[in-house]
Amino acid sequence: MNGLYNGTSIKSHRARIPAYINIGIDSIEQSTPFVYLFVLPGMFQEILLYDKVRVEIQTYCHREYSRVLVVSVEVERMGSSKEDLTVKLKTSPGLISEDIRFKLIKCVDRVCSKTGETMEAEYPDSKPTIPVSIVYDEISDIVLTSNIHVLTVYYFMSCGVSIGETNRSYDRAIKAFEAGTLVEDHVKAWEELWNNGRIDVEGNRNLSTSIYSSLYYLLSSVPSHPDQYNWPFMGMSPTGLAHGVDEDVDYAGHVFWDQDTWMFPSIMLLHSTIGKILVQSRLDKLTTARLLAKYRGLPGAVFPWESAYTGLPTSNCPNCSRYEIHISADVSLALRQYLFLTNDSDFLEHGGTDTLMDLATFWAARVTLNPDTKLYEIHEVMGPDEWHFPVNNSAYTNTAARLAIETGVTAMIRRGQSPPSHWTDIINNMYIPLDNQYQYHPEYDRYSRGTNVKQADVILLGYPLMDKTLTKDVQENDLNYYAQVTPRGPAMTWSMFAINFLEVGNSTLAEKYFIKQSDNILPPFNVWTENADGSGAVNFHTGMGGYLQSILFGYGGIRVLEDRLNFDPQLMSSVASWNITGLDYGGNSFDMKFDRENMFITLTKSQHPVAVYLYHTQAQEQCFPHKTLSYPRQKAAFKLLPVIEIV
Repeated sequence: MNGLYNGTSIKSHRARIPAYINIGIDSIEQSTPFVYLFVLPGMFQEILLYDKVRVEIQTYCHREYSRVLVVSVEVERMGSSKEDLTVKLKTSPGLISEDIRFKLIKCVDRVCSKTGETMEAEYPDSKPTIPVSIVYDEISDIVLTSNIHVLTVYYFMSCGVSIGETNRSYDRAIKAFEAGTLVEDHVKAWEELWNNGRIDVEGNRNLSTSIYSSLYYLLSSVPSHPDQYNWPFMGMSPTGLAHGVDEDVDYAGHVFWDQDTWMFPSIMLLHSTIGKILVQSRLDKLTTARLLAKYRGLPGAVFPWESAYTGLPTSNCPNCSRYEIHISADVSLALRQYLFLTNDSDFLEHGGTDTLMDLATFWAARVTLNPDTKLYEIHEVMGPDEWHFPVNNSAYTNTAARLAIETGVTAMIRRGQSPPSHWTDIINNMYIPLDNQYQYHPEYDRYSRGTNVKQADVILLGYPLMDKTLTKDVQENDLNYYAQVTPRGPAMTWSMFAINFLEVGNSTLAEKYFIKQSDNILPPFNVWTENADGSGAVNFHTGMGGYLQSILFGYGGIRVLEDRLNFDPQLMSSVASWNITGLDYGGNSFDMKFDRENMFITLTKSQHPVAVYLYHTQAQEQCFPHKTLSYPRQKAAFKLLPVIEIV
């Protein structure tokens, strides 16, 4: 249940709901289970074989009825026996939740309901504790009478913030079950997701399953549509919805820059409607971000390094909270990508411009003019490399801040407003550290060459920041240097090395780092760990997001610009071809296929006139629905065309 947190301030963590229908078989017989995760229909399946019965347990969070957990138990008679057979079920709800205080508990006709609230408010003066309501079926043994060969029993559990909402969700599931559409509704909802946006490769099964499972885990943590009961989506955490008890283990379920920089870009390209929900989760916290800026004595808006229910700071790392302010540029970057990918004027009118303007206002106030160089600097920060702080003039932070101010200018102009004149001066005169001798970017002022760094930092100036002042030679030098001083790193680090090495034309090193990401994928269900040795956060969505970016923005060469969407497809050495189904741009959707020689582009959904522009010949061809355009594989772009009104 997204947004359900318990604990004050830095102790805030995802509240654990007991799993009342976590079902197993209570048997003295031994059975080797066959366990599967089917990502296409979104189902977890266990098959247990005994002497007289075969038991199949399916568990899934229903995609259509998103507040409902479903468990079905199918019992099949084995052999010719005609006797009555009883399968004893057991439940493992876990320990009593220390996060939720249930006040009212009742059971009627084997359906139980509980209502209560979380134990501690995150910030009591801001928002109170969170109400919780749960409805679930009691578990009972399954009896296979002599005249029954196969029997399937369903159990449901629903949760929400009110008993009315929870009962509605439970009743919808019951009605679908009675109509015989329960499973079909779930499978169709997942089928629609896959058909609307996915990546396929031909010739490498392991790569294919890694891509599918990564996208599955990300999509499992986000809704397909805005919540119909006014319980807004509050953001993605690095470990998804199933984890978040301990800050030191799984980030307490908090929202970081991981959502904006690592998970959002690929989701937005493949599922723009879901991307809009992620964007809205930031816009919804603008008032809180303004309060935090005011508290810190600055104008504009500041997003905390970690946030949860209230949008106020929840990190237990004081130095991160104080210095790692680049998140207020990372949020701006995500909103910038959304704006350029959609040209959504409604977004600008309803919070987008205000948020981007306030973020730019914050950064314009945070800079310091050096009287000697006449350049603007940013002091006392922590960049993505959290091993070094506080530092002055983080190359990443200064570049991202400059881009945030530039995006604020763009948003205001699009809305018909005049941005402050000194913003342009800051944009044109932001100081970015550059070593003239080695022609590379030191990570920050006084960075000592040879010092190891934690993760991808400076190399992000190429992608995703797309720094316009970055030359190819300096980018290559940055990559080659920082590859030597990044001895290890969280999973997403290697995706950025892969993308940026591809950008400078070094496919050999790009492939090395692309493959290196697989060290963080654990069998049998392709669950990612934060670190390659299995340590750190588990089910690490941040790594999965980076992995998908290394395909779309790396091998796909996709770059989001204000007036176009560039792509420059390449092939991994292990595949014969690969496809993007449902790439979203400008209200349109495209299917794209790339092989060794050619690329094929089909407009599948059309909302705005669009053309394919070829850089080599400067030729431009308009796309028409369901007509496939084919070209030799090359750098190209989608460009929106003017709408011609016929009077």
